[in-house]
Amino acid sequence: TVERLHMGPSLGVTAGELIEVAPDARDGEGDTIEFEYDWFVNGEAAAGAGGPSFDTAALAKGDVVRVEVRASDGRDVSDPFMSPDVRVINRPPRVVSKPGSSRAGGFAYAVVAQDPDGDAPLHFEIEEGPQGMRIEAHSGEIRWQPRPDQAGRHQVRVVVDDLRGGRVAHVFEVNVGGASAPPASVGR
Repeated sequence: TVERLHMGPSLGVTAGELIEVAPDARDGEGDTIEFEYDWFVNGEAAAGAGGPSFDTAALAKGDVVRVEVRASDGRDVSDPFMSPDVRVINRPPRVVSKPGSSRAGGFAYAVVAQDPDGDAPLHFEIEEGPQGMRIEAHSGEIRWQPRPDQAGRHQVRVVVDDLRGGRVAHVFEVNVGGASAPPASVGR
C-alpha cells in the first residue's frame, strides 16, 4: 500500500513547471513494488499523462492538479492514494522593453510589460529614482527633465504589478552628464 506521497511543488505551481511525486509504499511479502499514476486536471483525467511527473505547460491560472497513485506487486494493486490539490498560481508580468537614449528635451521611456496570464490592466510605479521623475501608472510612460544639479548616475527601479499578486522589478540607470549633455540610460 502507498503510505505517503512526496510532491513538489506542493502548494502552488506556475504554468510550465513540472510537478513531481515520489511515493513511499510497503509490501507485506517484501515484493518489488511498481507504481501506477493517474493525473487529473480540474477533476478530469489528464489525457496522455502517466508516470511520476506532470508538465503544467498547457494549464492556466486557477487550474487544479492532483494525482492518484496505486502500488502493485504484480499480483495485487492497492487502493488509490490521492495527493492534495495543487493549484496553478499567478505568474508575474515581464518587462519586454529596454530604456533607450534620451534626447535634448529630457528622458522619456515607455516601460512595456506583458503578463503571461493575460492579467490587465498592469500598474506601473517608480520605487526608486531621481527627484522629479514621473511614471504614468497605467501606460508605463516615464518622463524626466533633469536639473543641472542632477548630473551623475541615477538608479531607477520600476515595479510592474498585475494587481493579482504578480510583481516584477525593472532596474536601470540613467546617466546625466554636464549641463550640455542629455541623460543616457543603461538597462540592467
